[in-house]
Amino acid sequence: MFDKLKIGIMDLLTILLPGGMLLMISCFDTSLFFCANRPGGDTVVYELLRVPFNGLVNGNWFVIAVYISLSYICGHFVFSIASWMDELTIKVVETLRKVAPKQFNWLVNKFNKNSKKREELINMAAECQRMAMSKHDKDVFNAYKWCNFWLISYEPIIYAEVEKYTAESKFFRSLVIIFILLLVWSLFGKETNWTYNKILLALVVLSFWRYRARRSKSIITACQGVLTTFRKHNDGSGEGKFVK
Repeated sequence: MFDKLKIGIMDLLTILLPGGMLLMISCFDTSLFFCANRPGGDTVVYELLRVPFNGLVNGNWFVIAVYISLSYICGHFVFSIASWMDELTIKVVETLRKVAPKQFNWLVNKFNKNSKKREELINMAAECQRMAMSKHDKDVFNAYKWCNFWLISYEPIIYAEVEKYTAESKFFRSLVIIFILLLVWSLFGKETNWTYNKILLALVVLSFWRYRARRSKSIITACQGVLTTFRKHNDGSGEGKFVK
């Protein structure tokens, strides 16, 4: 029962909620869509989106089911686009570190004080990974992913805490994509509201900051979880054998 609830929470934060937010916002803003106006003044897409919204208000369960299904589909597309952000962020960070090392270090010390602690924990977790796996297996995935798999196998209670931070980080990561899409649509709309655009831009920045903060928290928690319990499960043979 707990496992099912845990999976449901992950799906809710990473798929359903972002997709539902995108659809709900779309119900109220006709400027988000590039389609011809009908004689009545509303767009075709707008009228279609108002149907599930009215169904939610009136308690029509069939319409609610359709709305949840559409939210799930939209959420998957948003999640797929947002998943590129992890790799993109790493490349941007590496580029900034090479191009402007002094400015980069100042930004890190100013806005990401846990970065040094995170890197140290990752290196220590990588040492545990080296002890537990062969050199060939070690190259399959990085230390953070190994920590997650290890906690799933040996410390599921600690992993549940890591998964909560991971789900939150992915939720805010999807929000970054949603707000960027809304900002682009608003900028190319017929009537541009600069106050609305400034709010969206601020939400993009805040969501990205929160995404990086929760991701950092998930990495730190995963590494700390492995480091504090690794010796308890290691049988001391040095051959990567563990006991539960």
